[in-house]
Amino acid sequence: MDLVDEIKLSCAPDGSAAIGYKEMEFAGYFGHSPKDVRAILDKNGLTSPSSHESYDTVEKKLPETLEGAHVIGQTFLVCPYIDEKMRTADGYKRVVETFNKVGEASKKAGIQFAYHNHYWEFIPDAQLGGKFPYDFLLESTDANNVKMEMDLCWISVAGIRLRDIATRMKTTVSRPAPVRLACGSYNTSCK
Repeated sequence: MDLVDEIKLSCAPDGSAAIGYKEMEFAGYFGHSPKDVRAILDKNGLTSPSSHESYDTVEKKLPETLEGAHVIGQTFLVCPYIDEKMRTADGYKRVVETFNKVGEASKKAGIQFAYHNHYWEFIPDAQLGGKFPYDFLLESTDANNVKMEMDLCWISVAGIRLRDIATRMKTTVSRPAPVRLACGSYNTSCK
């Protein structure tokens, strides 16, 4: 771990608590163990209810990931991304199978599994018969074990007005998970 990563983890909780934040959602621990992360959070009066873990991690390292989540006190484990190479008809089927298995195992461990959307899940995909990948995931995963962490900024990047997402929210209301509100707009030049 380099000095920049050390500063990020050591200072962010202190600064976050100082301006009124009570919780942090992690996307990596910058080389720190879950025990170290928990100590830093405790020292600063913060909690971490959720963490983003890669598809590869949830597929291949789930037991140790769940164990770390317990140490930190997390109740949500979120997969933040499906790699572009997986965005095929067969790839989506594999993702659904993996998400259902991960969701079931996570639930047994007392942690809720969720998926975090981006813009491309709200663009019709010919490989899915013109469906939005988001809708395919909703229809194909077990609603009891796989929740959806909706990123409203990414939905707007896809060209969907936030007020129009209310219809989809009715479908996902049985799948409550954190909702992410981001300020500004995401860089979409990498589409």
